[in-house]
Amino acid sequence: MLVRADDLDPLAALRVLGATDRLDRGDDPLPAGERERLPERVRVFERAARQRVADLRTQLARAEEFAATLADRLGGATAGQGQDAPPEAPVPTPPA
Repeated sequence: MLVRADDLDPLAALRVLGATDRLDRGDDPLPAGERERLPERVRVFERAARQRVADLRTQLARAEEFAATLADRLGGATAGQGQDAPPEAPVPTPPA
């Protein structure tokens, strides 16, 4: 199944949470076929979320590289002024 950007919209997130709630509830029997469709809906959202995380990591890496390039270009012009600069955030490692 194709994962689209709109798979991560807030309304879709609510639908996925509803789907997981329905799957977790044992006292509410699901109609025929729905038990098979609900896990797939959750899987699609999970794949879209993982892709979005990967895209954001790439975007962050590019932004950090750009910031480093700007700092290098400034060179000694800002020497001694770095005390107020925020510390660099650690780069998270992607899940296996």
